[in-house]
Amino acid sequence: MGKLFGTDGVRGIVNKDLTCDLALKIGASVARTLKEEKKKKQLNFLIGSDTRISKDMFTSSVASGVLSEGCNIVNVGVLPTPAISYLTKKYEN
Repeated sequence: MGKLFGTDGVRGIVNKDLTCDLALKIGASVARTLKEEKKKKQLNFLIGSDTRISKDMFTSSVASGVLSEGCNIVNVGVLPTPAISYLTKKYEN
């Protein structure tokens, strides 16, 4: 499979390298790790996407993983990466 994480997210071929199961596990792992690091029981997560056809599939999978760890999701839809970065900082937990 090789390297998954690029400069702006996870990279790979949909349904080969990148699956819904992997996206769910990444969402849960990130939520669990940040909860432990911040010593909080619940965090708010912002999810944004680009315009690729797989966006709904992966957004739902990542959100499911985050929600499974008892955290909240705010889905901002399609936005450019700098906008996601801005909103993440502005509404940081």
